[in-house]
Amino acid sequence: MDIAVYDIPADLVRFTYVIERGVRLANISMPLIGPRRRVLETRAPLLINERMLEVGAALGQFQAAQGEFPKSGLWVPLIAADNVLGVISLQNIDREHAFSDSDMRLLTTLAGSLSVALDNARLFDETKRLLAETDERAAELAVVNSVQRGLAEQLDIQAMYDLVGDKIAEIFDAQVFSIFTVDDTAGLIRSPYTLERGERLPDEPYPLGAGMAGYVLRTKEPLLVNADLQPWRAAHGVESIIVGEEAKSVLFAPLIVGDKARGAISLQNLDR
Repeated sequence: MDIAVYDIPADLVRFTYVIERGVRLANISMPLIGPRRRVLETRAPLLINERMLEVGAALGQFQAAQGEFPKSGLWVPLIAADNVLGVISLQNIDREHAFSDSDMRLLTTLAGSLSVALDNARLFDETKRLLAETDERAAELAVVNSVQRGLAEQLDIQAMYDLVGDKIAEIFDAQVFSIFTVDDTAGLIRSPYTLERGERLPDEPYPLGAGMAGYVLRTKEPLLVNADLQPWRAAHGVESIIVGEEAKSVLFAPLIVGDKARGAISLQNLDR
Protein backbone atom coordinates (compact mmCIF):
# COMPACT_ATOMS: atom_id res chain seq x y z
CA MET A 1 0.00 0.00 0.00
CA ASP A 2 1.19 3.53 -0.63
CA ILE A 3 0.01 7.12 -0.55
CA ALA A 4 1.59 9.56 -3.00
CA VAL A 5 1.03 13.32 -3.09
CA TYR A 6 1.18 15.13 -6.42
CA ASP A 7 3.76 17.94 -6.70
CA ILE A 8 2.29 19.95 -9.57
CA PRO A 9 5.21 22.35 -10.26
CA ALA A 10 7.74 19.50 -10.38
CA ASP A 11 5.35 17.02 -12.07
CA LEU A 12 6.40 14.44 -9.47
CA VAL A 13 4.63 12.24 -6.98
CA ARG A 14 6.07 12.28 -3.47
CA PHE A 15 5.37 9.20 -1.39
CA THR A 16 4.26 10.00 2.14
CA TYR A 17 3.47 6.42 3.17
CA VAL A 18 4.77 3.15 1.70
CA ILE A 19 4.48 -0.28 3.29
CA GLU A 20 5.42 -3.59 1.63
CA ARG A 21 5.07 -6.98 3.32
CA GLY A 22 4.68 -5.21 6.68
CA VAL A 23 7.84 -3.13 6.28
CA ARG A 24 7.82 0.66 5.90
CA LEU A 25 9.83 1.77 2.87
CA ALA A 26 11.50 5.11 2.29
CA ASN A 27 9.38 8.09 1.27
CA ILE A 28 10.87 8.83 -2.15
CA SER A 29 9.81 10.92 -5.12
CA MET A 30 9.37 9.73 -8.70
CA PRO A 31 8.23 11.14 -12.06
CA LEU A 32 4.51 11.05 -12.66
CA ILE A 33 4.29 7.97 -14.87
CA GLY A 34 2.42 4.72 -15.25
CA PRO A 35 -0.85 3.96 -13.46
CA ARG A 36 -0.57 7.04 -11.23
CA ARG A 37 -0.40 9.38 -14.21
CA ARG A 38 -3.42 7.66 -15.77
CA VAL A 39 -5.39 7.99 -12.53
CA LEU A 40 -4.51 11.67 -12.04
CA GLU A 41 -5.29 12.53 -15.66
CA THR A 42 -8.62 10.69 -15.75
CA ARG A 43 -9.51 11.37 -12.09
CA ALA A 44 -10.89 7.83 -12.03
CA PRO A 45 -9.86 4.65 -10.20
CA LEU A 46 -7.76 2.11 -12.07
CA LEU A 47 -7.84 -1.63 -11.42
CA ILE A 48 -5.25 -3.87 -13.07
CA ASN A 49 -5.61 -7.52 -12.14
CA GLU A 50 -3.33 -9.26 -14.66
CA ARG A 51 -0.37 -8.78 -17.02
CA MET A 52 0.96 -5.98 -14.80
CA LEU A 53 4.35 -5.78 -16.49
CA GLU A 54 2.75 -5.49 -19.93
CA VAL A 55 0.10 -2.96 -18.84
CA GLY A 56 2.62 -0.99 -16.79
CA ALA A 57 4.93 -0.73 -19.80
CA ALA A 58 2.04 0.43 -21.98
CA LEU A 59 1.42 3.18 -19.43
CA GLY A 60 5.08 4.18 -19.42
CA GLN A 61 6.29 2.43 -16.24
CA PHE A 62 8.72 -0.44 -16.72
CA GLN A 63 9.76 -1.10 -13.11
CA ALA A 64 8.58 -0.54 -9.56
CA ALA A 65 9.54 2.73 -7.90
CA GLN A 66 10.99 0.57 -5.12
CA GLY A 67 10.47 -2.94 -3.82
CA GLU A 68 8.91 -5.70 -5.93
CA PHE A 69 6.77 -5.23 -9.03
CA PRO A 70 3.14 -6.15 -8.22
CA LYS A 71 1.04 -8.76 -9.98
CA SER A 72 -2.17 -6.80 -9.45
CA GLY A 73 -2.92 -3.30 -8.32
CA LEU A 74 -5.63 -0.78 -7.50
CA TRP A 75 -5.10 2.98 -7.76
CA VAL A 76 -7.59 5.65 -6.63
CA PRO A 77 -7.19 9.43 -6.98
CA LEU A 78 -7.25 11.74 -3.97
CA ILE A 79 -9.52 14.65 -4.95
CA ALA A 80 -10.80 17.49 -2.77
CA ALA A 81 -12.59 20.66 -3.88
CA ASP A 82 -11.91 19.66 -7.49
CA ASN A 83 -8.15 19.58 -6.81
CA VAL A 84 -6.18 16.43 -7.53
CA LEU A 85 -4.00 15.90 -4.46
CA GLY A 86 -2.46 12.50 -5.14
CA VAL A 87 -3.06 8.77 -5.36
CA ILE A 88 -3.64 5.95 -2.89
CA SER A 89 -2.94 2.42 -4.07
CA LEU A 90 -3.12 -1.22 -3.01
CA GLN A 91 -0.83 -3.73 -4.69
CA ASN A 92 -0.54 -7.50 -4.44
CA ILE A 93 2.93 -8.87 -5.12
CA ASP A 94 2.01 -12.58 -4.98
CA ARG A 95 -1.00 -13.10 -7.23
CA GLU A 96 -3.17 -11.77 -10.00
CA HIS A 97 -6.87 -10.98 -9.60
CA ALA A 98 -6.31 -9.97 -5.98
CA PHE A 99 -8.79 -7.07 -6.03
CA SER A 100 -12.49 -6.82 -6.82
CA ASP A 101 -14.95 -4.08 -7.73
CA SER A 102 -16.06 -3.99 -4.11
CA ASP A 103 -12.43 -3.34 -3.08
CA MET A 104 -12.35 -0.47 -5.53
CA ARG A 105 -15.57 1.01 -4.10
CA LEU A 106 -14.28 0.72 -0.54
CA LEU A 107 -10.89 2.28 -1.37
CA THR A 108 -12.65 5.07 -3.26
CA THR A 109 -14.74 5.83 -0.16
CA LEU A 110 -11.65 5.84 2.04
CA ALA A 111 -9.84 8.04 -0.48
CA GLY A 112 -12.64 10.59 -0.25
CA SER A 113 -12.21 10.88 3.51
CA LEU A 114 -8.44 11.02 3.22
CA SER A 115 -8.67 13.71 0.53
CA VAL A 116 -10.74 15.94 2.80
CA ALA A 117 -8.25 15.45 5.65
CA LEU A 118 -5.30 16.23 3.37
CA ASP A 119 -6.99 19.34 2.01
CA ASN A 120 -7.82 20.53 5.51
CA ALA A 121 -4.19 20.04 6.50
CA ARG A 122 -3.09 21.98 3.41
CA LEU A 123 -5.49 24.82 4.21
CA PHE A 124 -4.27 24.86 7.81
CA ASP A 125 -0.64 25.10 6.68
CA GLU A 126 -1.57 27.86 4.22
CA THR A 127 -3.39 29.75 6.97
CA LYS A 128 -0.36 29.49 9.25
CA ARG A 129 1.87 30.75 6.45
CA LEU A 130 -0.39 33.71 5.76
CA LEU A 131 -0.57 34.55 9.46
CA ALA A 132 3.21 34.42 9.67
CA GLU A 133 3.47 36.74 6.68
CA THR A 134 0.95 39.07 8.31
CA ASP A 135 3.04 39.10 11.50
CA GLU A 136 6.15 39.89 9.46
CA ARG A 137 4.40 42.75 7.70
CA ALA A 138 3.16 44.06 11.05
CA ALA A 139 6.70 43.93 12.40
CA GLU A 140 7.99 45.81 9.36
CA LEU A 141 5.30 48.44 9.79
CA ALA A 142 6.18 48.80 13.46
CA VAL A 143 9.77 49.65 12.52
CA VAL A 144 8.62 52.10 9.84
CA ASN A 145 6.21 53.73 12.28
CA SER A 146 8.98 54.04 14.85
CA VAL A 147 11.20 55.84 12.35
CA GLN A 148 8.35 58.10 11.29
CA ARG A 149 7.58 58.88 14.93
CA GLY A 150 11.23 59.73 15.53
CA LEU A 151 11.25 62.07 12.55
CA ALA A 152 8.03 63.70 13.67
CA GLU A 153 9.44 64.22 17.16
CA GLN A 154 12.68 65.56 15.66
CA LEU A 155 14.83 63.19 17.68
CA ASP A 156 18.59 63.59 17.52
CA ILE A 157 20.50 60.92 15.58
CA GLN A 158 21.46 58.84 18.63
CA ALA A 159 17.88 58.83 19.86
CA MET A 160 16.85 57.64 16.39
CA TYR A 161 19.37 54.79 16.53
CA ASP A 162 18.06 53.82 19.97
CA LEU A 163 14.44 53.92 18.85
CA VAL A 164 14.98 51.82 15.73
CA GLY A 165 17.41 49.45 17.44
CA ASP A 166 15.09 48.73 20.35
CA LYS A 167 12.18 48.08 17.98
CA ILE A 168 14.08 45.71 15.68
CA ALA A 169 15.60 43.89 18.67
CA GLU A 170 12.04 43.04 19.76
CA ILE A 171 11.20 41.44 16.45
CA PHE A 172 14.02 39.04 15.54
CA ASP A 173 15.37 35.84 17.05
CA ALA A 174 18.79 37.28 17.75
CA GLN A 175 20.81 37.89 20.89
CA VAL A 176 22.82 40.71 19.28
CA PHE A 177 21.58 43.63 17.23
CA SER A 178 23.93 46.33 15.97
CA ILE A 179 23.79 49.49 13.89
CA PHE A 180 27.08 50.47 12.23
CA THR A 181 27.86 53.87 10.70
CA VAL A 182 30.72 55.18 8.59
CA ASP A 183 32.88 57.95 10.03
CA ASP A 184 34.67 59.16 6.90
CA THR A 185 36.61 61.89 8.72
CA ALA A 186 38.21 59.49 11.17
CA GLY A 187 38.28 56.54 8.75
CA LEU A 188 36.36 54.38 11.23
CA ILE A 189 33.32 52.16 11.51
CA ARG A 190 31.32 53.11 14.58
CA SER A 191 28.56 51.23 16.35
CA PRO A 192 26.22 53.76 17.94
CA TYR A 193 23.85 50.96 18.90
CA THR A 194 24.77 47.44 20.00
CA LEU A 195 22.53 45.29 22.18
CA GLU A 196 23.75 41.88 23.38
CA ARG A 197 21.52 39.64 25.46
CA GLY A 198 19.58 42.70 26.58
CA GLU A 199 22.65 44.71 27.56
CA ARG A 200 23.84 47.82 25.71
CA LEU A 201 27.52 47.68 24.74
CA PRO A 202 29.72 50.75 24.27
CA ASP A 203 30.78 52.04 20.87
CA GLU A 204 34.14 50.48 20.03
CA PRO A 205 35.22 51.92 16.65
CA TYR A 206 37.50 49.99 14.31
CA PRO A 207 39.16 50.79 10.97
CA LEU A 208 36.97 51.42 7.96
CA GLY A 209 36.79 48.29 5.80
CA ALA A 210 37.56 45.87 8.63
CA GLY A 211 35.39 43.01 9.84
CA MET A 212 32.14 41.70 8.39
CA ALA A 213 30.54 45.14 8.57
CA GLY A 214 33.39 46.47 6.45
CA TYR A 215 32.86 43.63 3.96
CA VAL A 216 29.16 44.54 3.63
CA LEU A 217 30.00 48.22 3.22
CA ARG A 218 32.36 47.33 0.35
CA THR A 219 30.01 44.96 -1.46
CA LYS A 220 26.83 46.97 -0.72
CA GLU A 221 25.02 43.63 -0.58
CA PRO A 222 23.21 41.79 2.26
CA LEU A 223 25.21 39.00 3.88
CA LEU A 224 23.85 35.84 5.54
CA VAL A 225 26.22 33.32 7.12
CA ASN A 226 24.39 30.64 9.10
CA ALA A 227 27.31 28.39 10.02
CA ASP A 228 31.11 28.09 10.03
CA LEU A 229 31.84 31.78 10.52
CA GLN A 230 35.57 31.37 11.01
CA PRO A 231 36.07 29.39 7.77
CA TRP A 232 33.93 31.97 5.94
CA ARG A 233 36.09 34.81 7.25
CA ALA A 234 39.25 32.97 6.24
CA ALA A 235 37.91 32.25 2.75
CA HIS A 236 36.94 35.90 2.19
CA GLY A 237 39.94 37.49 3.86
CA VAL A 238 37.82 39.13 6.56
CA GLU A 239 39.49 39.64 9.90
CA SER A 240 37.66 38.66 13.05
CA ILE A 241 36.44 41.60 15.13
CA ILE A 242 34.51 40.35 18.13
CA VAL A 243 32.85 42.48 20.79
CA GLY A 244 31.23 40.34 23.46
CA GLU A 245 30.42 36.71 22.59
CA GLU A 246 31.21 35.24 19.20
CA ALA A 247 28.16 34.66 17.01
CA LYS A 248 27.14 31.33 15.46
CA SER A 249 25.07 32.88 12.66
CA VAL A 250 24.87 36.44 11.36
CA LEU A 251 22.83 38.61 9.02
CA PHE A 252 24.06 41.98 7.75
CA ALA A 253 22.27 44.51 5.53
CA PRO A 254 23.86 47.70 4.20
CA LEU A 255 22.34 51.13 4.74
CA ILE A 256 22.45 52.74 1.30
CA VAL A 257 22.04 56.47 0.77
CA GLY A 258 22.15 57.42 -2.91
CA ASP A 259 24.80 55.09 -4.26
CA LYS A 260 26.92 54.98 -1.09
CA ALA A 261 26.88 52.55 1.82
CA ARG A 262 26.67 54.81 4.86
CA GLY A 263 26.29 52.05 7.41
CA ALA A 264 24.90 48.60 8.13
CA ILE A 265 22.59 46.78 10.48
CA SER A 266 23.39 43.36 11.88
CA LEU A 267 21.54 40.53 13.60
CA GLN A 268 23.60 37.85 15.32
CA ASN A 269 22.54 34.64 17.04
CA LEU A 270 24.94 33.52 19.75
CA ASP A 271 23.22 30.21 20.50
CA ARG A 272 22.69 28.58 17.11
